[in-house]
Amino acid sequence: MDLLKFILVGFGLFFGVAIVGAIFYSIIDGKRLASLSPEQRAEEMAKRLKAKEAMDLEVADWRFKETYGVMVPAVICPHCAVQGHVSKKETTKITKNRVNSIPGRMVGLGTNSETQVTKMHCMNCTMDWEV
Repeated sequence: MDLLKFILVGFGLFFGVAIVGAIFYSIIDGKRLASLSPEQRAEEMAKRLKAKEAMDLEVADWRFKETYGVMVPAVICPHCAVQGHVSKKETTKITKNRVNSIPGRMVGLGTNSETQVTKMHCMNCTMDWEV
C-alpha cells in the first residue's frame, strides 16, 4: 500500500510541476509577445499558425494511414467505379469457431483462425471491402 501511495504522490508531483511549468511558460511567452511591435507580433503569430497547421496535417496523415492504409491510385472501386480514391491496408482477420454444445464450451473446444487479409476503402463512396 505504501508503494501505491508513493507512486500516486510521484505522479501527482510530476503533473503538478508540468502544469506550473506550462503556466509560467504561458506568462513569459505572453510578456515576450507584448514586448514585440505589432508587425513582429503578427509575423510571430503567422509563424505559429503555420507550424500548427503543418502539425495538424501530419497528424491527419498519420491517422489516415493508421485507419485506411496507403492510397493505391491504379485501383478502381467496384462500388462506384472511380479510380484513384482507393486505399489498402494489410491486416489480420481472426475467425472464432466455437462448439455450440455445453460440454464443448466447458472443455473449451473451438478454434480461432487467423488469416491475412487486405482491407480496401474508397474515399469517394466510403465503402469498405476485403480482398
